[in-house]
Parts: sequence; structure tokens; C-alpha cells
Amino acid sequence: MGNIGLENMARHIFLPILVLWLRCVCILAACLSGWFGSNCQYKCHCIDNNCDINGLCLDESTCASGWFGPLCQYQDLAQLGSTSTTILTDRDDTTCANLQYSTINLARRYELTSIRVKLKADDSLSELRLAVKETVYNSSFTPCTGITITQFNDSTRYIYCSCNKTVQMVQIDFGKTISLCTVNINGGRNVALKQMTWQSSDYGTVYTSDKAVDGNTDNRIASGSCTHTEDKGIWGLTFPIPLYINRYILYNRGDVQFRLRGFTLTSYNFSQQIVFTYTDPNLNTDADVYIVTSPPTPSVYYVEIRSTSALTLCEVEVFEACPFGWFGPSCQYKCHCTNNYCDVSGGCYGGSSCDSGWFGPLCQNACPATFYGDNCTHKCSTHCLDQTCENVNGKCVDCISGRTGEFCEQDCDNTHYGPGCIYTCSTNCENLQCDSINGQCKKCLPGYTGHFCNTTFESNRLEWNCNLKDGRCYNCTEIYQEPSKELCHERLIEGIGIGIGITCAAVVLITAIVCIICRCKSRKLGNNMNTEAHTKSNENLKESQTANNDQDIPSTKAGSNPYDDNNKENGQYENFDPDYKEIVEYESIGMESTNIHSL
Repeated sequence: MGNIGLENMARHIFLPILVLWLRCVCILAACLSGWFGSNCQYKCHCIDNNCDINGLCLDESTCASGWFGPLCQYQDLAQLGSTSTTILTDRDDTTCANLQYSTINLARRYELTSIRVKLKADDSLSELRLAVKETVYNSSFTPCTGITITQFNDSTRYIYCSCNKTVQMVQIDFGKTISLCTVNINGGRNVALKQMTWQSSDYGTVYTSDKAVDGNTDNRIASGSCTHTEDKGIWGLTFPIPLYINRYILYNRGDVQFRLRGFTLTSYNFSQQIVFTYTDPNLNTDADVYIVTSPPTPSVYYVEIRSTSALTLCEVEVFEACPFGWFGPSCQYKCHCTNNYCDVSGGCYGGSSCDSGWFGPLCQNACPATFYGDNCTHKCSTHCLDQTCENVNGKCVDCISGRTGEFCEQDCDNTHYGPGCIYTCSTNCENLQCDSINGQCKKCLPGYTGHFCNTTFESNRLEWNCNLKDGRCYNCTEIYQEPSKELCHERLIEGIGIGIGITCAAVVLITAIVCIICRCKSRKLGNNMNTEAHTKSNENLKESQTANNDQDIPSTKAGSNPYDDNNKENGQYENFDPDYKEIVEYESIGMESTNIHSL
């Protein structure tokens, strides 16, 4: 911030915040007469200061001389100067004159912002032309380009133009004779009133820094309404927010005026960078009032005035005039009327309406989230996420899953998915293709599974026990154990082995079933035969016992058959084992052996 030290920086930033807070806390009583606003920061400019608590003029009174506009807060440069037809600046909209031309002489050079005219309702300004002079001594007028005319109501028009220079004379050519009632040239509004101030030192306890923004321009030092420093002084003014400034007015004291000679005025933005500076060139002359006109300068946050000796200021006024298309106490609101046709209070002129996407008395309300366009009559696309879109053109803020494009009118391609198609399908998806809404792979690469194919198989848990990525077997079956056959015959054997295994299992199962059936039948048949053989054997034994009663049994030799060949008719071969003394019968049908103990 140049020469501004840390102590001053604290004053510029922290002190204003503290003072603002204190003011908000302490405003418990009504404002003094002639003031209004939440912090009593606005001065009444109605005739005889006749305002209500909201700043409206009472008893049908009008704005005092030199003021016009909403709450009479805008300075009228036309009334401060002179016109070729005095009836145009009498502040009476009912007195009119029939004319084609009107010339306004300003008191000094000003930055031209806008002109307001009052005329009969039936008149038109379609042929209007505007010209300006920088001073009254210029030989000719210069046409003003970029003229914009807006209509506020049947009788009120606002005229804007691009001059890009300060002017002292303005000439309006209406192109035809019209009935003109009033002309106002907008000089902006004073935004310095009751704002935060400081100075480098105080001369006593009366001449403090706030006396320069108390609204009193009395230049008598004895009135107690001026500032005063002890020695070479610095005075500073801080705004609550950055403002759009085009003019500064300094009221010098009535005596000892030389102390203000050669003063320097500097404006800074919030980052404490210089945005405007001016040094008084008149070191040998004095003035009661100094008017410093600057090009419209946005973002002015802090203003500093320095003198070469003790500094005395009886009032400092800083004027803000909103650029075309902006309005509000700090020009912070953008006009949303058609073609930016707003008046200084933000209302649309009579012939215009709200821009597409806006509604309300001042067109400051955006369409609801699911609507857009003229009068908010169009509904956002169902492909917009939550069906919300931009209020002006209907472009989707975000798309639902599977859609992309400004209006979400396009489907995702095969390799992307999600809201706005911002996600890429998994690299484990075959051909990188997935569902455009949820990203599920249409098919996984070998060896992967899951929604995004990001899960691998556990190969050692598979029946065929091989790597599903490359087919390499971990353990081949017995018939394919050649060390060189890593793929077990190129994975074909895996299929064959499985087929053979299934076939063999089926054969074994069928054979088992047949065997069980046969065994059941054999067991039944064998039991029958055994019964018959047992009966016959008993009969033979009885006969043998009878014969033994008559004679001795002959001795046998080893390996000889003690029975005659008649038993062969029964299909039985009985071998005698002297050690176990058993008769072993071999049944040719059942393939089953039965032990019968000797009797």
C-alpha cells in the first residue's frame, strides 16, 4: 500500500469492522431528524428534510433542489448548472415545453453517466441524438456514440451513451418537436456519509476524523464540523464493500485555506493496490471546494488524503454512479431486464420485461431449479440430474448416469459410464465395454469376475486345477504327467478328461446297479438250491448211517474221492479237508461260497 504502514492497515481493515459492529449493536434509538436507514447513514434530500423513517418524502413534497431519483439520493447535475429552458429544471413534471433541442450547461466538467427525461406519454425518442462539449469554449459539439434509450413508464426515459471523457455541455436533439417536461443528469449518490474514518493525529478532542463525513458542509472551523491534525496530516475513509466511484468533492475550511494546497488523493482496492490517484497542481491558489473527477473506477475500498501541512477537511463526499446494466446501493446488482433496461432502482423500463430465466418486480429472482427460459415456462430435461438446469438456457447442471452433453441428450459410448459419462469402464472388462449406467462389465476377461471384473478366481479351488488366465495346469492327471506338457495337451485334454471321467462314472454306476440286481436274484436262486441239496444230503446221510450199522466204513487214501460219481449229477464237487473238517460247496450260478459244517 505504498507508504501505509501496518498500523494504518489495521485501521483500514479491523477498525471499520469493529465500528460497524458497534453501530449495529448500538442502534436502539430513532435516527435524528433528516437521517434515515438501518445505521442512520442516509441523509434526507426531500424539501425541508421532510422524510419518513424509510426516506420517503412526506406531505407530497418532492426532492430538494439538486437531487432526484429513488429516495432523492442521486445528485442532479442539470439543476446545479443551467439549461436553455429553465422549465426543464424546475422539479415540476407537470410543466412542459414544446421543443426539439435542449442544451444543458454543467457547473464544471463531469463524467456523464445517464440522463433522465420526462415527456408526454405519446411522444417517442426514436430519432434522438446526443452531443457533448468538454468545455463551454469548445467550438463544436462532439456526437456521443452508443446511445441506449430505455423506457421506465409512459412518461420516463433513461438515456445512456459512451463519451469516455468528462464534459461540461450536453445537447439533446430529439429529432422532432416534443413536449418535454424535465431533464435530470445523474451525478450519482454520496456514499461517504457516516462511513469509517481515521486520521494520523487529532488537534484536540473536537476535530476528529468523522467530522468529514457527518453531512455538514459548514466551512467554519469554529462550528466544530471540520477535522484537524496537529501537523502534516493523513485522513482515510474505508467502505464496507468495494464501490464504483467517479467523483470526489473536498470542502476546504473558510480560512487558512492554503493548507490544502498540493494535496494528494489516492484510492485503493481491497488488496491495497492503487486504482486511482490525483495530486492538486495548484500550489499558489486556494479553493473553497475541490472536485476531483475520475473515470468510473470499480473496486474502490479505501480513500486516503494527504497534505503537506496540518490537514483540515470540513466535508468529503464520494459519489458512486452505477455503470450501465448495474444498480443498487453499491451497484452490486446486475440488471436482468431485457437489454439491461433498468432504472437506477433496478426496475425494468415500461417497454421491457425480465430476461430469460428471471422473474420478479426487479427481475432478481432466478427461475426455480427445474424450470428455465422466458417467464420460467420451460421444464428442464428429465435427463438432467435431479431435473435441474441453468435458469437461462436450460443446460443441465449435471447429467443422470449414462448421459452426457449440454442438455444430456447423448448416451455414453460403450467404454464410459456414470453421470456425464465421466468414468471409464474397468480394464478387466472385455473390450473395455460396460453398462453405461452402473459400469457393470458386459463380459469379464478370463480369470476375473464381479461387477467391475476386479475379483480374480482362486484356481486351486477349481476341479480342473488350472490357471484360467493362460490355461497352465498346476497338476496334470496321471495319464498326462509328461513334464513338457504344461498345458496338458493345450487344455483340450482338460475337456476330454472331464468327459472320460463322467463316462466312466456312468458306466461304473450302471454296472453297480446291474450287479446289485443280479446278486439279489442269485441269492434267491442259491437259497432254493441249497435247500434241495440240504434235503437230499440228509437223505443220503440217513442211508449211510443205516449201512454203517450193517458194516464198517472203508478207509480212504489221500486224494481219493470218498464219494461215488453220482453226486456229479447235482453239479457239486465236495473236497474234504482233514484239517478243517469242512465241506466247501462251489455254486456255479451265484459265484458265492457257503460253509457247511460236517455233521
